[in-house]
Amino acid sequence: MGVRVRDRPVGLDVGVWARLCREDPVKALGLAVEEHGDCVLRLVYLRLGDRQVAERVAEETFLRAARLAPGARTTCSLGAWLASLALGLCRSVARRRGARGCSGRCGPPSGEERLLDAMRGLPSRSAELLLLHYWSGYGVEEIAALWGVPPATVRAGLRAAVSLLKRRLGRTGRSLPGGLEGTGDENGFLQRDSPFEQEGGLRVGPE
Repeated sequence: MGVRVRDRPVGLDVGVWARLCREDPVKALGLAVEEHGDCVLRLVYLRLGDRQVAERVAEETFLRAARLAPGARTTCSLGAWLASLALGLCRSVARRRGARGCSGRCGPPSGEERLLDAMRGLPSRSAELLLLHYWSGYGVEEIAALWGVPPATVRAGLRAAVSLLKRRLGRTGRSLPGGLEGTGDENGFLQRDSPFEQEGGLRVGPE
């Protein structure tokens, strides 16, 4: 079973959007939600598996982005930067709530749901890499720029993440996205703290 990569908007970079935020915050926020709202909501849902929580986290992602944009120092696209903020909030929510898949599912999971459940059970670093690259369509170079690491490090991390996912599923991996063969975590990349970690956590919805 393959994983379909959804089309994602290609538009503003963070610097341009930050200027818009300074000039007209309401308009800038509306533009970001219009262009990236669906992608951010989908990313958060895939990570947490709960639609209601995903909606709250996605909303907080855009509000947080509007607060941080004036001081942001990055050359990444707005979509990639929003994804990084969203995943950071997901980590905070998962720590507090133990979010490990969709709690409201009825009946046996589909093939894609089994794959997503297995992905959610991986270390956060591995899950984030798989989501960014295979589910959201960000390339190795873009992830490397976002995380501040060499592209080779991202490639090694992806191979290791796929290998972990294969073992968790108990499959040969021939139908996994990209056809990558797991080679193990050669450089300890997946054991490092995620660059999306939010120190002290963030309040997202009621406790």
